[in-house]
Amino acid sequence: MGIPQIATIHNTNGRWDLIADIRTHSLEAFNALLGEVRAIDGVSSTETSLLLDTLKRKLIYTRLLFKVRH
Repeated sequence: MGIPQIATIHNTNGRWDLIADIRTHSLEAFNALLGEVRAIDGVSSTETSLLLDTLKRKLIYTRLLFKVRH
């Protein structure tokens, strides 16, 4: 995809086709990135979960779930 804020993309089964781990410096930056992802041809829907805290590190870290049109 070529979007540097996307740290990993996981192929999964179940409700979502792909799960992307995204790292941005602010919610404003995340919102802008979300607009880019939603504009990608084939992305039919997204859902966002913010990870509020982790045991290993402190970051603004989000997980974006999205469906791909087949």
